[in-house]
Amino acid sequence: MVTVGGNDEGQSNTGYWQDIVMIAAGVSHTVGLKADGTVVVVGDNKDGQCNTGIWRDIGPASKEKRIKMQRHAEQERIERECRMEQERIEQEHIAEQECLEQQRREEQSKLWQEQGLCKYCGGQVGGLFKKKRKSCGREN
Repeated sequence: MVTVGGNDEGQSNTGYWQDIVMIAAGVSHTVGLKADGTVVVVGDNKDGQCNTGIWRDIGPASKEKRIKMQRHAEQERIERECRMEQERIEQEHIAEQECLEQQRREEQSKLWQEQGLCKYCGGQVGGLFKKKRKSCGREN
């Protein structure tokens, strides 16, 4: 590997590099992709930007790997859509149950009123001249 230009930050110290298939160079860095998918970097590392020691399998994926990744992404998309549909169905079911419960309460309240009971709790009237109910203390 041969470089030209400045070397203020060590960005041209690439003489020992071997099996490089791609490079990227900037003002203060040089990055090399090796044939085995690992990365080597020289240059300014003030912010840890050259810490690539754990990088593996960098570079174009094989056709088989791309197909596998596409299948995986498609499976995740299908699963996400299924979860969203299931949540929508559950929310719809909850809303229906709440509506039915509200209708049941309204029917019960109407029935209690027809029987002369408290429309809120079904309790007895507190007395002939009292507005508040004994059971719940509310006024009808």
